[in-house]
Parts: sequence; structure tokens; C-alpha cells
Amino acid sequence: MSAQSALIFFFFIFFFGTSSWAQFDDPVEYTMPEELNTIGFNVTPLVILAMNSDQYSPRWSFLFKRQNQPNSKVRIQVNLETRDKYDLIQRSSPLAWTDTTITVASDTRKHTNQDIRFGMEFFKPNEKNSMIYGFDAGVGIWSEFDEEVIVPYWNDPELANQPVPSPFESSRKVTSEVTWAYAVLDFSVGHKFNANSNFNFILQWTPEVIYQWPVQENYSNPDARSNPPSDAFFFRLRGIELFMNVVF
Repeated sequence: MSAQSALIFFFFIFFFGTSSWAQFDDPVEYTMPEELNTIGFNVTPLVILAMNSDQYSPRWSFLFKRQNQPNSKVRIQVNLETRDKYDLIQRSSPLAWTDTTITVASDTRKHTNQDIRFGMEFFKPNEKNSMIYGFDAGVGIWSEFDEEVIVPYWNDPELANQPVPSPFESSRKVTSEVTWAYAVLDFSVGHKFNANSNFNFILQWTPEVIYQWPVQENYSNPDARSNPPSDAFFFRLRGIELFMNVVF
């Protein structure tokens, strides 16, 4: 998505949030609660695992919030996100083959990023269930590790045509690791469900805009640097996440 499209999208979200917030009562009619602190956890990965499913890009989050007005809280959030991918080209579709050798390849990738964000959220006070609107800005580190292993197998007639690593050709491994720093700006909209005064759940959607730039590169072979990293600006819609919160 282009920068122009992302800005238009965020303008629409801001306009929608402002219009919805206009329906909220004047916060001066309410008093501050006794419990001002909130600790929150993103439990989406646990829910998906409990459903015997696999999340493509699980994000673990820890939040601390401090209520500063009857209808708002300041918040700090720490995120850790991982993406693992392992691809193996099956021997039935090898890269190359001869009368004695079949060559296959495996590609392993692990991408991680962690960041810290500061922001605010707004809600209608003294409601059991309420819409939540918020925004955050933060900085983080994004790391991508790729490893490709190419292995020649030898069809030994004495092993009933079961391929074994070739004694005539050595395997090859190429690795690359690139690290970016990034700045992020997000907007969140969600719905809070109060179990009681000290425990609640929030279903939240948090689209984000990210600008990243490379800060470090490591290659096992200089020829592996076929596509040099560069600065990038992109927009992520993300999915809906579930947060569990304790108020104290």
C-alpha cells in the first residue's frame, strides 16, 4: 500500500473515531476510580494454540496502563513478534539430478521484531462494555535470518535406491542476516468486555504504519547479497487480537 493510501486510511479512521467519541458524555460528570493501574497481555497466540491451529505471525504483548482521566489512560506496550518458515523441496521434485546424484534444497527463515510503544486510549467511563480508541508511537528492531542448504544425494544401488548424502559432492550452505531499525505509528479500535471491576477482555484491531531502515548485514558468502536491503515504508492491516487485562 502506498504512503498516500495509508494516510487516507488513517484520516478515515481518525474521522470515524472522532465522530464516535463525540457521542460520549462529558467526562467531567464522572469521578476517577480507585483502581488506576492496568496490566494487559496479548493472549491471541495462546487462544490459537488452544484451538490446535498455527498462527502465521504470532505477537506477544505486555501492556501497562495508567488512568489519567475518567475517560482516558496513558499506556506503554512491549511487543515481540516471530515468523518462522521452513521449506523443503521434496526429492520427487529435485533441483537437479544425474544417473547417480539427486540435489535437493531446504530453506529456513526466521524473522523477529520487537518494539516499545507509548500512547493513549479513550473510552466511555462507567460502562460495563465500551468501545476503545487509541493511538501509539514507538521504535523497534526487525531481524531476518535466512539459511539455504543444498544437499546432493547419491542413489547407492546397494541401499535399494535409498538416497544418502553423496560422498562425491559436498553440501552447500548460504546464510544471511539483516537487521533493520524502525519507527511505527498505529491506531487501535476495540471493544472492552468487563468481567468485573478488576478483570476485563478487549478485542482490538491495530493497523500500523512502519518506516524501517537497515542497520546491519551479515552474509556467509558476499555473493548472497543479491538484493541489498534499503529503506522501506509500508502499511500493515494486522488481524484482530484478544487482550486480557487486570485492573488494580
